[in-house]
Amino acid sequence: MTQDEEFRFQIAAYTPDTMPMARLAEYLAQLATILGEEKSVHFVKIEPGSTQVVHRVEREAVPKVRARADSVRRGDGPSDARRAYRRVNRLLREDNGTAVLRDSGTGADIINFPGIEEREETFTGVRQRGAIDGEVVRIGGIQKWGTITLT
Repeated sequence: MTQDEEFRFQIAAYTPDTMPMARLAEYLAQLATILGEEKSVHFVKIEPGSTQVVHRVEREAVPKVRARADSVRRGDGPSDARRAYRRVNRLLREDNGTAVLRDSGTGADIINFPGIEEREETFTGVRQRGAIDGEVVRIGGIQKWGTITLT
């Protein structure tokens, strides 16, 4: 039978003395979404050094939490968990930090959050040549670019 397990979410942007409470709450809310099983994941403490949030997962939920975390790490988890992962990285970029979710028992990294080390994708536009096949019936309208109707 599986026992309760502890995990650590280590944020390398703050110490417990410098972490603003509201920012910690933002991180914890996103972490709760990533892990799922909200009734079975419990806050235990914050350890010194870089901010290390220790949390305990009830034994019944451990396999589900591990499976969900693994799927988020692979990038194919539930959409809410993937959004939360991206949000944590965005917060970390704003805070100039990184983070890792680690198994307290084995010390193995479960999910890495690159934060400031990850380059944010930006799109400036897409241009592509193309052709329209049809007969122009009318060009007009009140918009800047007008409208084209084809039959």
